[in-house]
Amino acid sequence: MADPNARRGRLLEVLYRTFGVGAEWTAAGGGSAVPCTVRPAVDDDQLVGLGRGDIIAQRNLLKVRVSEVAAPAVNGIFALTDDARLFKVMGTPRRAHSGLEWVCEVKEVAP
Repeated sequence: MADPNARRGRLLEVLYRTFGVGAEWTAAGGGSAVPCTVRPAVDDDQLVGLGRGDIIAQRNLLKVRVSEVAAPAVNGIFALTDDARLFKVMGTPRRAHSGLEWVCEVKEVAP
């Protein structure tokens, strides 16, 4: 029987090759940019309390493989290499269920 993590890794390889975008990660304190591939995503399931009611808010997410960026953190920057857009990490990145990806909530910022 095949190792489930190996299968997930192969599936992620296909997903990133097909839907990934070239990027560079730079930590909040600066330093060398780390080349990586990210997968943009949108989460429409963020429930936000607003006065006496709740709304569903949209969050922009970038997913990046743990094998490429070991520890993304708040205030770090992902710079997309194809169109030079910059995305700042807004919340503490969390590991995806598989454990092979980071899910980072991001906000586009001016260069």
